[in-house]
Amino acid sequence: MQKQILILLGLIGVLTACLSQPEPAILEPQIVEISFNQITNSSLKASAKTISRGMQTQSFSTVPAVDYTLAPTSEGTFTYNGFRYLAATFRVALDVNANNYPNLSFVALNQLFNIDGTAIKSIKKYDGSSAASTLARQILPVHTMEFDGLNLGIKPQTESFQAWARTADALPTFPNPNPQNKNLLDYGFVTRNPSISGTFVTFAFRVPLQASRKDDPYSLTFLFAIYTDNSQSITESLEEQGANSAAMARATSSQGVTQLNVFPGSTLVSGNGITVRKLCQVRIARLQNAYLYPPISTGCVQ
Repeated sequence: MQKQILILLGLIGVLTACLSQPEPAILEPQIVEISFNQITNSSLKASAKTISRGMQTQSFSTVPAVDYTLAPTSEGTFTYNGFRYLAATFRVALDVNANNYPNLSFVALNQLFNIDGTAIKSIKKYDGSSAASTLARQILPVHTMEFDGLNLGIKPQTESFQAWARTADALPTFPNPNPQNKNLLDYGFVTRNPSISGTFVTFAFRVPLQASRKDDPYSLTFLFAIYTDNSQSITESLEEQGANSAAMARATSSQGVTQLNVFPGSTLVSGNGITVRKLCQVRIARLQNAYLYPPISTGCVQ
């Protein structure tokens, strides 16, 4: 009887110890808020704010915890053919040597209370009121654009726009439990080729002009999760497709890049050590029929 009591007490002790052990930390990436403010024909102010530093900076493969901060270095805006183009470049400051993390990826993040399933947290008009929620899915990511008075083109050295396939080895998922219902979308912006002057990333979007100027966005706020992508690639945007596309030259001249993501309509093919992958679809929101372009089903990567 005494032996049975001792065994029972031992089991209770083990159970108590197990119950008292702290639960493993849920690892999440650092989340940042990117805002475009005072959007007019003559001005634009951009800012970045850390929303959550996370337990660890996750990666498409694991890396040590790192704290990233962003400081705006330039902003620009113009209108062309019914759209406003926005771009803001940030210098990325790290608490470690930047050369150890040459390919930071800012992946568009949808979470609870974002607008219409997008990465957009807020769209405000000049009077401070909220713009129509239907506008959110019409605001599309682009490479930084420029207008020389005659033609619209991609601005060199600021091509940060990136898209990802939804394959198992591409985008990670948030761990459970996920109380804010966080979901990564299929696009974002990446840093390229850090130099002694620093590491930079440019966020750029195309916003449709409204029938009345008072209904145009005066401020926009997006959410992004920070990762490092060890499978380095670049993306040819819809705007740069055609005979003058510089995407392949950009890929071959970028250190470590072996993959070029393209969309329907691209004429680029694999070569010179670069594998061209056509993406079937790019989700810009966590809802059906919310894509960068009409999805295709053949000759592409899901």
